[in-house]
Amino acid sequence: MLLNHVAFAPSLPITSGRHVQLPLNPLVTGHAIISLAWLLLFLTQATLIAKSRLNIHRRLGVFGAVLAVVFVVLGTNSRTAQCKGC
Repeated sequence: MLLNHVAFAPSLPITSGRHVQLPLNPLVTGHAIISLAWLLLFLTQATLIAKSRLNIHRRLGVFGAVLAVVFVVLGTNSRTAQCKGC
């Protein structure tokens, strides 16, 4: 999560580091929301393993797989939409 913050936080206030202009289109916004959800799920999964709650960890793993697919689809579609004018 720290790496994600270090990678993306500087582009918020400094527009020269941003490749997508604000306001974000719905695909980029969805991609960002799914990305945050995946990172929170990752933290939750690590916590569940540390607390030996394997049954809940395994059930949430299926949700993580769905999030991963949606993340890739939205990321690919948002990049394709951005490059239509390239």
